[in-house]
Parts: sequence; structure tokens; C-alpha cells
Amino acid sequence: MLEHLPNSTAGLQEMVRVLRPGAPLIIAVTRPGLLGFWLESRWGNSCLAPNTLAKMMETVGLTDIYLCPFTFGLSRYTSIVCVGIKSE
Repeated sequence: MLEHLPNSTAGLQEMVRVLRPGAPLIIAVTRPGLLGFWLESRWGNSCLAPNTLAKMMETVGLTDIYLCPFTFGLSRYTSIVCVGIKSE
């Protein structure tokens, strides 16, 4: 849902604000690519490149950021998962 917000960074900041220190935040977003751009034009979301998402998560104070691809279904071509830990 992050990529559907008008300001993804502000949305991410709010998620981190309510997260308990030391807890993980797991985000799955649509990544750029042929299917991602089709989804973007169809539903108006914004695709986020993995490095852009990782940088956003770092900017809002998350650490130990880890990117991992989906390994099943159509999602392996359209989405990426990013995990970050809220600082203590």
C-alpha cells in the first residue's frame, strides 16, 4: 500500500513512528518493470525500485535493511519485499 500513497516517505515515517523499538517493519511494494508499469498505469500506484525503497527505509530511521524477492507466482515479477528494524 505504500506505493499508493501520495507521499510514500511520510507514510513510511508514520509506520515507523508507531512501531515498537527493535521491531521489524516488512514492506512489499510493486517494483519497476513491464508488469509494474502496467499496474502503475492501471491503478495509479507508483513503482518503487528496491534501492529507492531501501534508501527511504534508512532515511526514516530503520536499520539492518534487507531486500528479498518474492519467489512464487506472478509476484516474483512485480514485487519486492524489504525488511528493516526500528532503532532501539
